Amino acid sequence: METLYNDDTDWSLFSGGEEFIVSTSRLTAIDTLGDLITYGTEEGGVGVLVAGRSVTLRPHAEAVTGLLASGSRILSAARDGTVRNTDLESKTVSLEYCWDRVRQPGEGKHGVLGMVQRADHSYILHCSDKIVNLDVRQKEAQSLAGMSNTRSSEFSNTKINPVKCNLFTTSRSDTVSIWDLRKMSDPVWNLNVGGDVYFCGWNSTGKDFAITQDTGAWVFDSLNGVPSINFSVSWPNSLKFSNPLGGDLWCPWPGQDSTLFNMKVLR
Repeated sequence: METLYNDDTDWSLFSGGEEFIVSTSRLTAIDTLGDLITYGTEEGGVGVLVAGRSVTLRPHAEAVTGLLASGSRILSAARDGTVRNTDLESKTVSLEYCWDRVRQPGEGKHGVLGMVQRADHSYILHCSDKIVNLDVRQKEAQSLAGMSNTRSSEFSNTKINPVKCNLFTTSRSDTVSIWDLRKMSDPVWNLNVGGDVYFCGWNSTGKDFAITQDTGAWVFDSLNGVPSINFSVSWPNSLKFSNPLGGDLWCPWPGQDSTLFNMKVLR
């Protein structure tokens, strides 16, 4: 990585887009599939936007924290402790996971803060007090690890390493952790960054790992999947960073895998 910060992009070359009001509730998650844009809302809604028109259902009682679209189905996770499957073709909503499936005696309700797909039918859920593996074929869930009682954020950046699929990352407010599915007793890497984390995850090659906050970013050499040597990037004072929809900030364009986007928030 040679350029730490580049502001030479000629944005006039990019065409403008139309604005649509898709929901009266704040959007908290987003995914795309072909011409469809799917989204989750703060009030527990799951919806679809196509050709400027949107339809929203409300399968959850609290904010949607994760969203994955596949075919006619939208899998959504929420802070109400459930994962639900909204099938647009059959017009049905099924319950795939509920917080009480892995609850131990004396434990209370937990929410789902983040969700990532591990395999065709397997998902990793980062819950308020544990990490859970969900197999939707059998509707079975297995608790993989407990979480320490630390201050929790509203959402978690839960990402799988694209090369070493046994590694995944989670975030809890100011702490980023990397876990190895082969040994879930403790994280293989932890870092407290002293402030809220907006994004953390690997680029498409798995060689770089980034953590971003309001005021800057840390980019790590991650050749073995676990961050090692790092350098920091500070945004100019005129920019503030935010990642409200939990998307991936690494550039997906060919040859640009080491480019990290910054989102400018206009207030």
